[in-house]
Amino acid sequence: MDRTKLAKIANLPDHFVLRSLVEMASMIRSSLIALPFEKPNAPTQVVTCTFAFATTNIPRWCLYAGENEDAPVIWTKDSADLAEMSALLAGGAPLEPGLERRNQPNVTALPEPAVFDQNSFDAFYKKMVDSNSGMFAEGSFYWFLAQEFHRYQRTKLGFGIVILAPVGESAQGLTHSREDILAWLGRIVVSEVRKLDYICHFNGMIGMVLAGSSLEESETCAQRIIEIAMVRNQSQRFEELLRPYAGVAAIPQTCEHPGIIIAAAQKCLANSMASNSAVTAFR
Repeated sequence: MDRTKLAKIANLPDHFVLRSLVEMASMIRSSLIALPFEKPNAPTQVVTCTFAFATTNIPRWCLYAGENEDAPVIWTKDSADLAEMSALLAGGAPLEPGLERRNQPNVTALPEPAVFDQNSFDAFYKKMVDSNSGMFAEGSFYWFLAQEFHRYQRTKLGFGIVILAPVGESAQGLTHSREDILAWLGRIVVSEVRKLDYICHFNGMIGMVLAGSSLEESETCAQRIIEIAMVRNQSQRFEELLRPYAGVAAIPQTCEHPGIIIAAAQKCLANSMASNSAVTAFR
């Protein structure tokens, strides 16, 4: 596996740094992103992040006792909870199920990785993803929403959703079909969001599940996407009547039920269209 080593930092990685590692690892899924860092009165350690072993879009973290590639592993853990990882790196978290400590007596060394059938993975991925838009197929929005909801129940790591309509309900005289406009906008969204977010076809619109995002972050993401789409539409002269609208909701700010978060986002989308405001968030 390729190992991308970043410049050493002089303190513990904070939430922003860890999120950057996740985003880098998600973009280069076959690589191991390694970050050396210093702790007070302690030798340099290295934390790594990779999606190479991920089957549910959860990164694998390892903490090494030194900068050399053969340095002993202190622990390894699969987790999308950045607060949890910050606590582990600070040395203040207890040993939990799923966290394995290495190089201790009576600990069996890990075996060599099994063969990963990339062809089977790619074939399955093609069934899930619409090649025209790059988005996950209809119905997948509910699946990914349920996965994030169950993760929230276990970890209390919140998330947001965005329901994005490419044009208003009453738009007339469109040059392109709504399907073509949806695919065009979908390709923009997929290219602009993080790799750990899920962009799906949803009832003739776009459903976005934003992992680990607050309501404010989800709202900002929706606003940014619409601004980018409008600028590209002007430069590409794609569709004169393009006018995207978005409704945004989040857990835990909204409630602890996946169906209500959908209803909240749909209500906000309707309010956006009625008020001719690009984005409305449920508060």
